[in-house]
Amino acid sequence: MRPLAAGEWNRRLNARCIVKVTRDDLRDALGETHIGDAMSGGVEVGSHLARSFVHRHAGDANKALLLIDYENAHNTPYRDPALRVIRDRCPALSPFAETCYGQPSPMYVGESVIWSVRGWHQGCSSAGPNWSLGFLPVQEDANRDVAAAGYTVDYQAFFKDDGQGGGTPDALRVWFSALHRHGVPRGYFIKPQKSLVLSPLHCIARVDVRRWAMTHPVTGAVNQPKLCAEQTAVRAAAAAGVNIDGVSTEPYCVLGESVLGAPIGSRESTERYVRERVDSMERLFDAIAELPCIHTAFLLLAKCAAFCRINHLVRTVPHGFAV
Repeated sequence: MRPLAAGEWNRRLNARCIVKVTRDDLRDALGETHIGDAMSGGVEVGSHLARSFVHRHAGDANKALLLIDYENAHNTPYRDPALRVIRDRCPALSPFAETCYGQPSPMYVGESVIWSVRGWHQGCSSAGPNWSLGFLPVQEDANRDVAAAGYTVDYQAFFKDDGQGGGTPDALRVWFSALHRHGVPRGYFIKPQKSLVLSPLHCIARVDVRRWAMTHPVTGAVNQPKLCAEQTAVRAAAAAGVNIDGVSTEPYCVLGESVLGAPIGSRESTERYVRERVDSMERLFDAIAELPCIHTAFLLLAKCAAFCRINHLVRTVPHGFAV
């Protein structure tokens, strides 16, 4: 469920202005691996990074791409440690963050009062930067653990709470576990059942996802990520008599998930993905074209008809991959 409105308009406007003014400070503090804040076109960067990795290492079963999903992104981080990080690494944003989140705020439900003591308010323009800044120590500690184990993650990127990293399966497993271990004390909870280990094109990565399982710190539930491979690779492995139990084609199939809204698979699967989405919108676009008021039609097209998603596909799908 998403709120239709979040917070007072003046606070949201102030937050937007302050984030804009502190843009350069935020970029310097977050570094190159955080592409979701103070960076134009960061979502496109993330899509291209993921696609480049699975295509560049096509056929290499000793490589994998890990997509990490975090639980209730803005709602779970503990504020005190995050505010200390903001104060230390981005002082320009600290006064506003301290003013808005330095003390618990009451939420009134009838005659009851619920105190907001964790997380950042959905809809607040500073929520994303606050999440990312508070996450920096988790990321840095995890990278140190990977190095101490003798591994290296080839690349990593975080679009707010959507993380991705490429490398050998062993390096990614250590990194995944370390992010969980260091994230829990700060309120950053990985959702393993929504995380994916993607095989490069034309192969199935050598991964036993049972070794990636983790226990939820609150519920005690034990879950693991999915191992995914392209449909053609799964069919070929099955035909060769390879055990493919537990291997999913979810991120590469026509109706499956994408990376930050863009398909990253082969040309054939990308064409099917784009065609499916265009066909689903055709009736809506045809109906908008019949409206007598051109201005109303334009507003519906630009603001309400997923035009931005089509534009995103145009900017992220490689030239010639979808006609």
